[in-house]
Amino acid sequence: MKPRIWLNLALLLAVVGLASLLYFKPQSNAPSEYRLSTLQASDIQSITIDKPAGLNLEKRDHSWFITRPFVARADTFQVERLLEILSATSKQRFPANDLKRFDLDQPQARLTLGKHAFSFGALNPLTAEQYVATADNVYLVSPRYGAAAAVPPDNFLNHLLLANNEMPTGFDLPGYKLARVNGAWSVSPAPAELSQDQLNRFADDWRHAYSSASEPANPAPGAEQIRIMLDNGGSVLLHVLQKRPQLILLRDDEMIAYHFPGDVAKRLLDPFAAASKAQK
Repeated sequence: MKPRIWLNLALLLAVVGLASLLYFKPQSNAPSEYRLSTLQASDIQSITIDKPAGLNLEKRDHSWFITRPFVARADTFQVERLLEILSATSKQRFPANDLKRFDLDQPQARLTLGKHAFSFGALNPLTAEQYVATADNVYLVSPRYGAAAAVPPDNFLNHLLLANNEMPTGFDLPGYKLARVNGAWSVSPAPAELSQDQLNRFADDWRHAYSSASEPANPAPGAEQIRIMLDNGGSVLLHVLQKRPQLILLRDDEMIAYHFPGDVAKRLLDPFAAASKAQK
């Protein structure tokens, strides 16, 4: 066989091999997953849930607040659960042409992050994923995103009695007054001596008081009151709705009741009882 024929045959085999490689190679420009949004959590300053229950959240000075159906500090963890859908991805994407097919004509939940809306529909019986409509497309994602938007508004309440930036400098309690002047605490009346460490622990118990439940409530006429002075010059007024079997304190500025177990009540209401328990 002439050398020219061998050369042509080699070129033919090379072309066939290259064609096969291009034919069977996966398409690199075809995404394996679709992201539901290009927004970042830090971009969001407002959140609305208009189904199943009405809820508005607003970001102020890096903290989240509930503005509807009541006004109160929001639980950061619950808010972050809502924002997680911004980074969600899906292996399936469909045009949002037939919403009824996915039960998205009347969605189970509807969430708006900033101006980006998400509607949650039926569960896919094969993948156990939920259909979500957003930006003219329908995706399949984990049902946890829809579950985060379907909880009652009360679940978004912050369980910390005092905000992180509320530093106590004084307490006007039923039976006791405490004040911190030039970094040192004093208490009156003082049936026993308390060290500065003990008084600091008492103030920290208030600062980090975390309720077992929080709910909107109304003040009870004639209820005892507690006023906590803050280092910014302000104060927090509390109504004592109940002392036993659990302590229930109502923040006057929020109209939110915070529930505490009985052993926590003793530590918060009596600095000497708190010190005595700490010594045991």
